[in-house]
Amino acid sequence: MTRQERLLENYEDALFSLLMESVVLQEGERLEELNRKLLSDPAAAVPESLDRRCRKAIRRQAMMRKRRTAFRGTGKVLRAAAVAAAVMATLFTTAFAVSEDFRTAALELARTVTGSYTQLDIRRAGESGGETAGEYFKRVEVGWIPEGFSYCGGEYDAWAEFENSRGQSLRVEVYPENELPGEYDVELQSYHYEGTFNLKGQMGRWFTKDGEVVMDVPDHSDGFYFVVRTSGGLPVDTAKKVAENLRRSPGAGYFENAKIGWIPEGFTYQEGRYDWYAKFQDASGRWIWIYLYDGNGSLHIDTEDAERVEDVLVNGNEGLCVVKNGYIHIVVTDLPHLLYIDVIASDQLTVSTVNRVVENITILP
Repeated sequence: MTRQERLLENYEDALFSLLMESVVLQEGERLEELNRKLLSDPAAAVPESLDRRCRKAIRRQAMMRKRRTAFRGTGKVLRAAAVAAAVMATLFTTAFAVSEDFRTAALELARTVTGSYTQLDIRRAGESGGETAGEYFKRVEVGWIPEGFSYCGGEYDAWAEFENSRGQSLRVEVYPENELPGEYDVELQSYHYEGTFNLKGQMGRWFTKDGEVVMDVPDHSDGFYFVVRTSGGLPVDTAKKVAENLRRSPGAGYFENAKIGWIPEGFTYQEGRYDWYAKFQDASGRWIWIYLYDGNGSLHIDTEDAERVEDVLVNGNEGLCVVKNGYIHIVVTDLPHLLYIDVIASDQLTVSTVNRVVENITILP
């Protein structure tokens, strides 16, 4: 990197920081005043479903923090746009909270068609919601803890700690998307690496330090990374047995706010990422992928060299059906819930079968 390039990069960093600080100060003062008005006006309360949606977005962004380093170079190019987006997002939130007309405004679907793809855009914000709750984690069940141990604290859907009367403890941590945070790898540098172990077909690792044991193991089929920690005095097999009995909660579902009501006979769940996609397959190798996308963005559907492209209407929702060599693709836009429902299946299935899968995807209240 030349001196001129370094100076330009430093200038961009400084400019971005100044712009963001200005936005924060100005919007902070305005929002404090607005908040005082909202608190004194019951009619302006934000709907509970919107509150759940906001919390969900915050959790998603928190999990994305560990990926930021990989996108650092791209982020510099997009910083000016990020400032504008931050301002627009703030103004949008204000308008949504205050204006009843804005909350209930009808959504519309915009469609852009080219020779190689179709782009769908949902134009306005809507409401979504529905959460299921487990005992310690939303989607993971702690199936076994040693006798004499009881729950002593934790952060829901992040970690849970258990302790016995002798002061011994064990802790379970769950990370989605099969990724461990960078801080964890840094922490492990002070531990002694003991080796690997096989756990239900997945390769785990274990480490020790002053009698403590740390084990981590991915669950690729359900999209988790598990970490189990035990204090000094507990055998290694205890940590391993805890890890062996961590599993996806029955009935937790594949999506937070959607239920898959029908899958063809013989198809079983193969893999997925919660709130993103789920894959099903039968013994003959036929497959079905179900995706759920937030409507705050565009969705491109490949139509180049398609054998069949036609508009569809499923449960009152507009969409597109594309048949190509190798697969059938049906996408519908659920405007009331601001979602894209995207189902793609092998062409050994029929369009009517794939359409039935879409018909039986229910958005939860």
